[in-house]
Amino acid sequence: TAALPTPRGVDRSTVITTLDSRRADTVPPTLHTVRIVDAEGRFTRHLRNGGALLFSLQDTTLDESLENPTRPMPTDRVTVGWRKHGASDWIAATPVLTPDDQGHYEILGHQETGVHYRVDLAAALAAPGLIDLRISFADEAGNTTEWIGESVFTSGQAKTRAVRK
Repeated sequence: TAALPTPRGVDRSTVITTLDSRRADTVPPTLHTVRIVDAEGRFTRHLRNGGALLFSLQDTTLDESLENPTRPMPTDRVTVGWRKHGASDWIAATPVLTPDDQGHYEILGHQETGVHYRVDLAAALAAPGLIDLRISFADEAGNTTEWIGESVFTSGQAKTRAVRK
């Protein structure tokens, strides 16, 4: 668990991993990137008129030859949820697969960044205030990782102001 003091209070991220050292694959999958973007695609921590969660996952191996340092991530073992900060129930959100960036450096021309997802956060706008997010995922071997971000962003409809004449 890591906490970061902010003007709004303390933002906290918790990562929980499970693995079985008796399996051939003892490395749990990892969350590679997490970003919140507004309706125009700009990074933000406040959503007013739509936005999305963008994230990527990787499943690395302990391959001694380093010929294939990652394994393909199963896309059907990924779940996402959100809740108003302080609430107990999670509301399911649908992760949509976007371009996959897995493979060898020689083919990609850069280090791979994993399997990428986009989650529409429009439903969270109905719950103005601080919003928590949860991303849970598992690899083929059954190793799991869960990331919970508290107060990841604030949600609220854009306010309109009357103009005096």
